[in-house]
Amino acid sequence: MEFKNGLAISYQFLGITHTSLGNLDQALTFYENYNSLAKELYAAYPQNVEFKKLLAISYQFLGKTHTSLGNLTRL
Repeated sequence: MEFKNGLAISYQFLGITHTSLGNLDQALTFYENYNSLAKELYAAYPQNVEFKKLLAISYQFLGKTHTSLGNLTRL
């Protein structure tokens, strides 16, 4: 559990870094990995509010990145 949580947060920060560098396609890949792990953690521990928050934030980053890329049909 702790490993996946740490890995998810690492993917989040890698996505943020690539967004700042203008590498939106690479950022999207990291945000998708982040979202996948957040889904797994929340599914395994639905009572954990932090994992629910992690999942919500992952969707926020996916939405912002898709919007920046012009992928509005994917939202």
